[in-house]
Amino acid sequence: TGKNISAVYERFGASTDKSFVWRDQQFLGTRLDQRIVVYEASESRKIALSLNRPFYASIVPSSLGAAVDYAEKSVPNFSGETQIGTVRRRDFNAGVNYGVAFGTSTQRSRHITIGILHSLSLYDSLRQSPSPAPPKERLTFLQLGGDWQEFKYIKERHIQKYSREEDFNLGFGIFPSVAWSPKLRMLSTTESQILPKISLRKGLRLPLGPLVLLRGDYSSTYVNGGNGHRIATIDFQFFSHIMPQQTLAMHAAYDHGWRLAP
Repeated sequence: TGKNISAVYERFGASTDKSFVWRDQQFLGTRLDQRIVVYEASESRKIALSLNRPFYASIVPSSLGAAVDYAEKSVPNFSGETQIGTVRRRDFNAGVNYGVAFGTSTQRSRHITIGILHSLSLYDSLRQSPSPAPPKERLTFLQLGGDWQEFKYIKERHIQKYSREEDFNLGFGIFPSVAWSPKLRMLSTTESQILPKISLRKGLRLPLGPLVLLRGDYSSTYVNGGNGHRIATIDFQFFSHIMPQQTLAMHAAYDHGWRLAP
């Protein structure tokens, strides 16, 4: 039926983690992908609902989606770079998006996606860690994203799922996106933010058969014209069948940050 359900309970000393995930990729017998996520831990909880009709094939001309979520957790409260206590943060998010394919093809994908996301964050003081709660944050993001990806798939066994064949795309892919929250009274935003991000992916088949997967990411945050929280990531994965029924796997990654938040 294509339906998936997961329930996990974990205990670490006095703390517990519980999660429940439901996914239906044929919601009501259609191409809609429905997902429900519930998570609860000692200091946090989250509920997320989404309903999407994705680009489920390279020749699909459009996509459409909507999502809402609620989360709360205890976070440190800062005055400048000095922690002055802990507060309870509650986040409410709701958004919709629509995507269009620029020329359908079985050789590559070329998609543009636009969307709008409204985010509200509220802070409450805690009795055990009294400190003044920060003011609420209200942001409305206008989102623009795209992807351009070549399709060069290969089939492999004994890589990540040993009991079945897996598809790996060796084609080059670039995935840029930007979210902009203008400071406008009509949108009730508390500050102006711009969140640019770009991801690059490429796979390689080396002469003697090893598989190499490469990924690079960069993101930053512009708040009221100032640029900060810049993060660059490089990720490298290597798989080689050195013997029958045996796989040598290696992974290396490097993250670099500039002007991070406290």
